[in-house]
Amino acid sequence: MHIGLSVLLLFSMLGHVSIFNGRWNGFVRVPTYIWIFDRIMRVLRSAAFSPLSWGSKARASYSQAADIVQVSVPVEWYSLRKPKPGTFFYLTVLSDVKSRLQSHPFTVAAVVTKPPVQAEEQTALLAPTHRDDGNGKPQTAIGSASIEFLIRPYNGFTAQLRELALDTKQFKVLVEGPYGTSHPLHTYNHVVFLVGGTGIVTPISYMSRLIGNSRRKPVVDLHWAVREPAFANMVLEHYLGEALRADNIEVTLHASRSIDLQPLFSESVLQRMGRPAIPAIIAAAATAAGRGRLAIVACGPDGILDDARLGVLCLVDVACTGARGHA
Repeated sequence: MHIGLSVLLLFSMLGHVSIFNGRWNGFVRVPTYIWIFDRIMRVLRSAAFSPLSWGSKARASYSQAADIVQVSVPVEWYSLRKPKPGTFFYLTVLSDVKSRLQSHPFTVAAVVTKPPVQAEEQTALLAPTHRDDGNGKPQTAIGSASIEFLIRPYNGFTAQLRELALDTKQFKVLVEGPYGTSHPLHTYNHVVFLVGGTGIVTPISYMSRLIGNSRRKPVVDLHWAVREPAFANMVLEHYLGEALRADNIEVTLHASRSIDLQPLFSESVLQRMGRPAIPAIIAAAATAAGRGRLAIVACGPDGILDDARLGVLCLVDVACTGARGHA
């Protein structure tokens, strides 16, 4: 639809200036050239992700209890575009006529690696899978990999993804990206994630860097506002299991009522009733960080982002100059 409207707009502009015998055609040529250049670059980005084929075969599943569509797209070893924490890709469903001209952005939650011999291991973004070579030395496992998205279905494109997940489960998609900036959060002393709903994909993508083998690990506080118990348990089990075993990560769930967690997580995950008091959380983190570097990362509904900005502004007002926020 956007492509069609863009072409219509350019032709409308040309029709308006055509009466001047070419005197003002430059005002049409410049945006036309820019638009064509943008389309070419986007096609090249898509081709770079899958150089040997136009599109990739994606798999999808839908959990009614969690109300989440999981989309998995294979990443071939020869792909020229690799995901980084906090980045996102545009997805176009080629198998569905209604979705073929639509392109929508989604943040990558994880990279799933499948070594040829071992069972499937799921890690946060780009965390390597290792195996023992018999001499006690770890080796990187060579196997297939795929990027995974967690998508909440609403109307339009996401609803079509849900239907595809229920009907065909496998379809062809065009992947364009990655876009966005990956921040070096592992270089901070204290990191606070303030997320709601599917915004949990952002902290998931950074976890491998925050719980790595470096001697200097940041203190990480993850505050997640979530409504669906099934979604909370799914994320804790499949994406945050390793993080919950780390000694520098603390996970707090915020919900309107108590969430019945699996026994494996009931002791390692804190629960708070009601909306998170974000300004108070940020103020407490700033006090704990002291003179260290503090990163505030917010992802989710507008209310969470607004409260996070307010909390950071309060820090600035009291001259806490070491704080840095990302929304």
